[in-house]
Amino acid sequence: MKSIQLYVCEHCGTKYKDKNECKKCESNHRAALEIHDMRFHACKDSDNYPDKVELKMADGKMIWYHR
Repeated sequence: MKSIQLYVCEHCGTKYKDKNECKKCESNHRAALEIHDMRFHACKDSDNYPDKVELKMADGKMIWYHR
C-alpha cells in the first residue's frame, strides 16, 4: 500500500503534492484589512445588507465587491 501526502492551501482549499507550491499559493492570496465603504439599496428586498462593499486590501489596493 502506498501513502500520498498532500498539502492544502488554507485560503482556497487547493491540494498540492509539493509543499513549496502550496506555500506559494497561500502567499498569493490577498487579505482584506478593513471595510472602506458600503452601498445599500433603498428598497426593502435586500434585507438591509449592503449591495456593494469596498475593501482596503493588505497590499493597499481598494477593491469593490458586488452582491
